[in-house]
Amino acid sequence: MSATVPAVNTAEHLPVSIEISATKVLKGDLDHAPLAAESRVYIPDLGSETLATRVAAARHIRALGLRAVPHLAARRLPSTGGLTAFLDSFTQEAGVRDLLLIAGSPATATGPFGSSMQVLATGALQTAGITNVGVAGHPEGSPDFDTQTAERVLLEKLDYLAGHGLTARIVTQFGFDPVAYIDWAHRLRARGILAPVHVGLAGPAKLTTLIKYGVACGVGNSLQFLKTRTSNLRMLASGFDPGDIVDAIQSANLPAIAGLHFYPFGGTSQTLDWLEARGLTLEAKQ
Repeated sequence: MSATVPAVNTAEHLPVSIEISATKVLKGDLDHAPLAAESRVYIPDLGSETLATRVAAARHIRALGLRAVPHLAARRLPSTGGLTAFLDSFTQEAGVRDLLLIAGSPATATGPFGSSMQVLATGALQTAGITNVGVAGHPEGSPDFDTQTAERVLLEKLDYLAGHGLTARIVTQFGFDPVAYIDWAHRLRARGILAPVHVGLAGPAKLTTLIKYGVACGVGNSLQFLKTRTSNLRMLASGFDPGDIVDAIQSANLPAIAGLHFYPFGGTSQTLDWLEARGLTLEAKQ
């Protein structure tokens, strides 16, 4: 049975994290961000920023009292030595203990790692002192697997992390249909997957921008949902606002959903201003 979207109840806000490039961090885009202490700031692997730049950004994030969470993209690693260099640089130079482990966007691996599970199997994360690991979730399916395979692979990674003393969470791809998130969270619990889910959401942006990123990231079903909403002339004029989606997810009050993760496609300052206006600034849970 499909879950329904309950009435809005914003009595308790879910904690918020945000993703921002290392270059923008070092330019000061986060220096006055309305984020609570230890809020997670993810540093994506864009393939265009050096490891040194990303480590410097992690140090800057920590200096702001926030938690730096670099993306570790398995397919971008050139070698086992490259994995060690990545982990040592972030843990020893920037005090990082938390990361997001993903396969990464390249269709083929640069080096020996074609999947995030292959990285986990090396044991390098716990050797380096990593204690918290986010893994990717795909409520609308993965571009690499069918739905059943994606959930089996997710469970395999979570079982490994739990068995090796690492704290796990699931960080999802962005989308626009709150019912899809709610149904997916219910399905995970039904399969015995208990790791907390941090729901990925696009920040406020022009519709054309979101469609561009949506096509690139393979969120086709959500794009169709978004397009049905664009018949509203007000949205066409003002752009996308994630408020309705946030309200629906928060008011669902699902134990499985533990946070909101924002992709600021419309610009960092625009997303941060929106979060501040909504009062989504306090860490209630981890």
